[in-house]
Amino acid sequence: YSATNHRSVIRDNLAGVTFTDPVGKDFMFVNRSGVASYRFYSIDSGISGYSYKQIGSYNMTTATVSLSNAYSSTWNSDCSRPDSCAECPLVRDRGLRYVFQKST
Repeated sequence: YSATNHRSVIRDNLAGVTFTDPVGKDFMFVNRSGVASYRFYSIDSGISGYSYKQIGSYNMTTATVSLSNAYSSTWNSDCSRPDSCAECPLVRDRGLRYVFQKST
């Protein structure tokens, strides 16, 4: 995918996604007062914990996605991956996502 295509894919799919947090409460990207934009981060684990690097943002008012030119996606959509079913359009496009918290 090109950077422009990544922006389009993210923008077009944000409105239809519902997230469920670990306690079962749903949340989603919506256009309402007080919510002007969202920021995207790349989360990397390191020796001393996690580091968060902002890689882009989504502006609700203008419906635009901005991604950092320095960001390079490592997405691999090959169906032979063990977790690829979670990204399959037949599964992915149902609009429901779960957020799992890794236990320590």
